[in-house]
Amino acid sequence: MYKYLLTLSLILILSGLSYAQITLSGKVTDSLDRPVSGTTVKLTEKNISTITNSQGAFIFSNLAEGTYNLNVSSIGYDTKRVAVSLSSAQNSFSIILSERITQLQSVEIIGRKEQKYKNTSSFSGTKTETPLKYVPQAISYVTKEVIDDQMAFKTSDVIKNISGAS
Repeated sequence: MYKYLLTLSLILILSGLSYAQITLSGKVTDSLDRPVSGTTVKLTEKNISTITNSQGAFIFSNLAEGTYNLNVSSIGYDTKRVAVSLSSAQNSFSIILSERITQLQSVEIIGRKEQKYKNTSSFSGTKTETPLKYVPQAISYVTKEVIDDQMAFKTSDVIKNISGAS
């Protein structure tokens, strides 16, 4: 009876070792060794992901031995792909992300609603687009078309078109 119990225990222990679960943990930092919180760490082979805590730490549990690919991405940092090989019960890695230097596209505004010599609305009296007939002040204006046609390059050339200004 003792032999059977010993054999059964040995089989259970060996089968438990063959199905040992491995833990993968790590820390994500920037180039100045500061933790990067809120980073998405994705284990591509298992299609699972986690987010780092305020200290930049992450953990994956119940993994089998083998090689895995980690995709690490965070806003303001370049995405990094890291290959890790798991062989023991506890694996810990440190991942350093480099800051992404990006520049926003430039915005160019072209065009106006009116392209004639006469304006029907103005922004100068009320700071909103208001028809000139409803503005209580007297407003003088020189349109872009007048400036282009007269080839005015200086402010003094444009002021000639406004009565009472010199």
